[in-house]
Amino acid sequence: MKNLFFIIVNLMLSLSLKAQILPLNTYYTEITTNSYLKDLDNILPRYTGTWRTDYNGANIYLTIDNVTKHPSKFGNISFYNDVLFVRYVIKNSDGAIIQSTLGKAITEANIKSIIPRPDNTIAFTYSGGDCGVGSGRIFLEYIDTTHLKWSYYPESSLIIAEECPQGSDLKVYLPKTEDLVFTKQ
Repeated sequence: MKNLFFIIVNLMLSLSLKAQILPLNTYYTEITTNSYLKDLDNILPRYTGTWRTDYNGANIYLTIDNVTKHPSKFGNISFYNDVLFVRYVIKNSDGAIIQSTLGKAITEANIKSIIPRPDNTIAFTYSGGDCGVGSGRIFLEYIDTTHLKWSYYPESSLIIAEECPQGSDLKVYLPKTEDLVFTKQ
């Protein structure tokens, strides 16, 4: 009888300590420590791959990667979630690279998904380029298997050039526009 009691207690403890799996679009106040915000609807993979567009004479390539169970933190709550990371290359009309983040590790990309929305759109944070220049929100809308729509809203912030390291590039190269269509490569 004593053994049965310990077995039941251990089973209950192991079940309660197991990470809670929540849908990816869980509201932030419902996230608990060590929970896992999982892409239960399998929507993130359709965004992955290399995408291309032309904008104001520049060729822009996005490389989107899906990372599962990525460690994250919101306030003092540590949890895991499935995340899209976007790295990019911007080339001028001659094909010379103007800016590239492809040399960064996937999880070091400065564009990271935060939440899928019900309108086939995923919201991203963009931490900006040098000195945080251009930081803001990016929205990618899934149109079909070969097209995404890009909308970028930089936040206005005061950048004091003297406080940035010498040689910092304080120009925003990403397309500051709405409804720009990218084609899958």
